[in-house]
Parts: sequence; structure tokens; C-alpha cells
Amino acid sequence: MSFKISKFFLYASVFCIALVTTSTLFPFIVGKYTWFRASVFLGLIFFLIGIITDLKADHYLGRIKKLFRSPIVIAVSAFVLMFLLAGFFGVDPHNSFWSNFERGEGGLQILTIYTSFLLMATLFDEERQWSKLFKCSFVVALLMIGYG
Repeated sequence: MSFKISKFFLYASVFCIALVTTSTLFPFIVGKYTWFRASVFLGLIFFLIGIITDLKADHYLGRIKKLFRSPIVIAVSAFVLMFLLAGFFGVDPHNSFWSNFERGEGGLQILTIYTSFLLMATLFDEERQWSKLFKCSFVVALLMIGYG
């Protein structure tokens, strides 16, 4: 059950594109990255609960081990590591990791995107799940186009 909830939050993370928070100083940015981070990290929490309690944990642990032998995961992991190292050894490591309110980019956002990447690659093991994610993305794009 926890893995299904985790998948739900991954699907929900796509809907960050359609958010416009008029109550913030930067309405087209802040709500998006806040929603994305919250949904991905909630997905991670439920994934970890599933690893501890669910009967399908061995299946997903096997998928994680297999993932880290994949060239694309190795390349993305190396990029994330280099990005974080560059930030920590830069002029302002604090700002490099946490970023600022206006942009929302930085090491924390890169870790969030990386977590999303790993969770999707682990949990979505059927083509129909990827198709459903694409359809959600398409609906969100239409919502944003309509707002624009």
C-alpha cells in the first residue's frame, strides 16, 4: 500500500507546473518548487515505509540494485555529485545549497529532482505507468497553456 501512495505523490508532483500562488512574492515560481519538493519527499517517505513494512520490498530493493548498474543512473549520479561539490567549494556554499527565495534552485532542488528520478525509475516498472505519467503531464501542460 505504501508503494501505491508513493506513486500517487510522484504523479502529483507533475501538477506543480499548473500552480500559480498569487499570495507569494513570486507567484510563478515559489508554489511550483514548494509543491514539487513536498510531493517528492512525501513519495520518498512512503517508499521508505514500504521498504520497511511491505511484502514487495524485496522486489523494489532488487530494482534499486539493478538501477545503480545502469549507465544513465551512474551518469546522473555523477552529475549530482559534481553539482553538489561545486556548490560546497564555491564562493557562497550556503546560497549554493539552499538557493534564494526567488529562484528556488540549488543543491536542495537538484537532490529533489534526483530523488524523483530514482523513485520513478524504481517504482514505475510498466509502460502503462509511464504512459499515465505522460498523460498527467499533458493535462498539466494544457492547464498551464489555458492559464497563459
